[in-house]
Parts: sequence; C-alpha cells; structure tokens
Amino acid sequence: ITPRDSVPVGGRIRPWKMRARLSVRDSTGAAIGEGPLFDAMYTGLTSDGDTRLPFSNLPFVAVADDWVGFGSGRAFTISVLDSGFHRREEFRWPQAVEILTTGEVARWKEAAVASGPANMSRERIEASFADMLAPEILPATRPTIGRVVVAPDGMIWVERFAPRVPGVVTAPNSDRWTVLDRGGAPAAIFRLPEGARLEAVAGEMVALVVTDSVGIQRVEVRRVIRSPQ
Repeated sequence: ITPRDSVPVGGRIRPWKMRARLSVRDSTGAAIGEGPLFDAMYTGLTSDGDTRLPFSNLPFVAVADDWVGFGSGRAFTISVLDSGFHRREEFRWPQAVEILTTGEVARWKEAAVASGPANMSRERIEASFADMLAPEILPATRPTIGRVVVAPDGMIWVERFAPRVPGVVTAPNSDRWTVLDRGGAPAAIFRLPEGARLEAVAGEMVALVVTDSVGIQRVEVRRVIRSPQ
C-alpha cells in the first residue's frame, strides 16, 4: 500500500493505491519464487477513513498447467510467468480500452439506490455513496478486465469488468467475455444470458450460476454455440 497521505485542501477524496506480488511456495510454505510488483486495486481515502470504489480496477490471477497470468485489470494486459515464476510474455489488446461514460455511472447509481434500505430516502442513499462518484476519483477510462479463466484446452477467457454495487453480496455479473487463443490473439466474443455468471469452461461446455428475478440461484451447464459474424 502506498503511504497514506492527507486529503487535499478543499477536496473530499483521493485515491489510495495498493500494490501486489505473486509468490509460489513449496509444501512447507517456504517461498521459492516471486513475481514482480504490479498495481492492485485502489480505495478512496477520505478524512474519515477509506471506502471501496465501484470503478476501481480489480487485480486478477489466472493459473494454467505451466504458466500463471496476472494483471491489474486496468488495461487489457495479461502478464505471463512461467513455471519458475520468470516473466515469459505479455498479451495486450489496446483497442479493448473503453471510456467511462456518464451513462454507465448513472446506471450504477440507479442500481445502488435500488439496493439501498427500503426505509431510507433516496437522498440519504445517494449521500452515502456520493464520494464514490466524485469527479476527482472517477477514472477517465473504465477498468478493462474483471476475471481471467484458462480453459483445459489452453484458450484464455477474459471477463469484461463490471462494477460492484454496494449492498449486493454477490459478485457483479458481466455479460461479455473475450476468448483468446493460446497465443493471446482474440478469437471470439462470448455473451451470457441476463443474470448469469460464468464459473468454469471445459471444451464447448460452460458452467453458469444463474440468478432469477427473486434472487434464487441455480447451476446450469450449457454448450457454446458459435454464431456467424
């Protein structure tokens, strides 16, 4: 974590950044390899403490048979370490960067209000997360990656970032995944049905957790169908 500093005079909030590092350990717990430092998520530092931010990047780790992928999630970059935890290569897709629009921020705000306590007024709910949407804390571009899953066949599945809504216990669902081939080149776009969260991939089959309109979850296994572009 970067040293904690005071909030600027006249400001409400400032980013409090964190750093991360992966390590591999033997069966006794002793570290036998370390990866490089990389950007983790950041929280919002206020005069009263710090708060989690909906549009902060989410660091990720993806484990394959003979390599480990990781990244900050801020840009579409997957750094690869080999089995000895030495940097091997990077997969990048700069065109995947998206501007954080006022429309997306407004949709998040409405979802946050809807998930607030029923006995609290809209004004009080909005006030409770106003700092999270302060102009000085919102990034110009939205984080790119939420999760990365390596399928048994070596294909790399990359989830489009989705912001977490306060008051909602379950992780946010993203309806779009980018599928990369073993060399890191984009191969397909995978779209999920509404309310579904991808949990595992095996060949042409995917395991989903689907939440219905009343919050009941069920596990479904579906076959991936390729449609013509």
